Amino acid sequence: MAVTQLWRFFSEFLRADYRGESKISAYQKMSAVAVLYAFCILFILPVTLPQQTDVLKGLGYLWNPAMILLLKGLWVAIFLHTGRSSVTGASISFHVNRERI
Repeated sequence: MAVTQLWRFFSEFLRADYRGESKISAYQKMSAVAVLYAFCILFILPVTLPQQTDVLKGLGYLWNPAMILLLKGLWVAIFLHTGRSSVTGASISFHVNRERI
């Protein structure tokens, strides 16, 4: 997490667009907070790792029909919620050029 967010912080300086009056954009501030949050979580949460991790068993749970339906339902719900803009609109219109008929 720290690597990706520090890259995001640095790469925002490479952009050639308007990012506000400040030298540091809102995205850079969010990435810095994310790095601090990740490091705080390291010290707050106890580290209890299992002795063995069974990746194949975990992947097997993904092929459960109930899990597939749950994930598809979640995808549809997220798509319906975020897939339609409430800010922008569009319209399409067609007409016939009568002089070219």
